[in-house]
Amino acid sequence: MIAARRVEDADGTIHLDWTPPAKEAVVSLIRGGAIHIAGSIEPANGCNAASVRRALADWPRGEPVVVEIDSTGGNLAEGVAIYLALKCDPRHVTIRIPKQAASAATVIVCAGDRIEIAEAARFEIHDSRFVDTKGWALTSARLQVLSDTLAEADAQIRDILGTRCKCSRGWLADAMHQERTFTGHEAVEVGFADAVIPNPEES
Repeated sequence: MIAARRVEDADGTIHLDWTPPAKEAVVSLIRGGAIHIAGSIEPANGCNAASVRRALADWPRGEPVVVEIDSTGGNLAEGVAIYLALKCDPRHVTIRIPKQAASAATVIVCAGDRIEIAEAARFEIHDSRFVDTKGWALTSARLQVLSDTLAEADAQIRDILGTRCKCSRGWLADAMHQERTFTGHEAVEVGFADAVIPNPEES
């Protein structure tokens, strides 16, 4: 899920806030020779930009960075922040997908200089979503604001995925509308990955 917070200002104006809360839990993500981004991408649970920046700071200087992603997605703003942290790192970044990268996690994947995906892994893209968990009362005007904000988020996702995708922006938009899931070989074929790697062994 690509998540946003719905905010109502004092004057009743409604907008979506894609910015994650200020408080972030920082945890160690380095283990087994890789930075592990796993689970839901959220500020409060440790799978966030602050933890990735900490991992990059702790990574051996001058050594190529290896990242493993196994995530169904989460907060779009947090995903973009992780993407930028990896993209701006001067070292070569290899990203591996042993099982899955979906939703906001696919944005992070695009930061890799080299992307490797397991044969049986899945790469899932879709339009941004708004999940109402508080029972907000929405007028037609508020629904239009919501629609416009989601459209802006979709454009941001397409811009980032488009840096990797070999197909046209129209094809990419259609694939997102259809909530397409790609196998390892399919992901390589359309440009979301560079190589297929063996499936991970179950422990």
